[in-house]
Amino acid sequence: MLHMFGSLLWRKKKTLGQTVAEYALIVALVAIASIAMLTLFGNQLRGMYRYMIEQLAGNSGGQKPDYSGQAGGAEQKGLSNW
Repeated sequence: MLHMFGSLLWRKKKTLGQTVAEYALIVALVAIASIAMLTLFGNQLRGMYRYMIEQLAGNSGGQKPDYSGQAGGAEQKGLSNW
């Protein structure tokens, strides 16, 4: 009887380690996907946030929103000059 309980406990620990590894893999994949999406759409998101902030601040210049994230194409923004 004691032997059966010990084997069940060992099996439980084995699946717990497997579950932790699976969750770590899922978190890593979500992080990689998030970084890829921000890299691809970062300038557009930055432009949309800039437009929303200007509208909330009351600066409605009547210009059509430019979601490219670049003011006149002069400056390229990245993580170093956010």
